[in-house]
Amino acid sequence: MIADVILEGDKVRLRPLTREDLPHFVRWLSDPEVTQYLASPIRFRPPSLGDEEEWFSESAGRLDLQVWAIEAEHKTLIGDVGLTKLDLSDNSVEIGILIGDKTAWDRGYGTDTIRTLLRHAFQNLHIHRVQLRVAEENRRGIRCYEKCGFVLEGILRQDRQLADDRYGNSLIMSVLRPEFAQQRQS
Repeated sequence: MIADVILEGDKVRLRPLTREDLPHFVRWLSDPEVTQYLASPIRFRPPSLGDEEEWFSESAGRLDLQVWAIEAEHKTLIGDVGLTKLDLSDNSVEIGILIGDKTAWDRGYGTDTIRTLLRHAFQNLHIHRVQLRVAEENRRGIRCYEKCGFVLEGILRQDRQLADDRYGNSLIMSVLRPEFAQQRQS
C-alpha cells in the first residue's frame, strides 16, 4: 500500500507517494546512471508512464508494501523508499531506496532517509529485522547502509545480469532492532 503516514527526518520528509510524482520516476528510471544498481528489469527497459500508473494502482492494495516519496528542502521530490516483504509473523521486512535526482546524491539524504524509515519500522511497526540487497559494486549505497547499522550477512553470487552479458553479485545486509537502538544511544 502507499504509506499513509508522514515521517520527518533531519534532512528529509517522507510522505505518501502520489500519482503526480510518477512522471519524475519515469524520467529517473530512464537514466542508466540512476538504474545501474537496481535489481529489476528496469535496468534494461525503462517504464512508461502507463507502467508506473499500473504499478501505483496495484501497489495501493498490497499489504506487504509501504512506499514513501522522499522530499528534501523546499519539498523537492528526490526519490522514494519502501518497505516490502513485510512479514508481521516474523517481524521482518526488506527495505529499498531510490534517490533519482542526481543533484541530491552525496548530500546525506539517503542516510537520513534510511535512518528515518528504520526508526519507523522498529518503533512503530515493531519490526525486529530489516534486510536489503545491494549490488556489490554500489559503494555509495554500502557506505550509507553501514552508517545506518547494517551488517553484511552474505553474498548472492552472480544473481544479477549486467548489460554486457556478465553477471554481478549482490550483498545481503541486515540490521536488528537491538543493534539499531544501541547505535542510536552511542
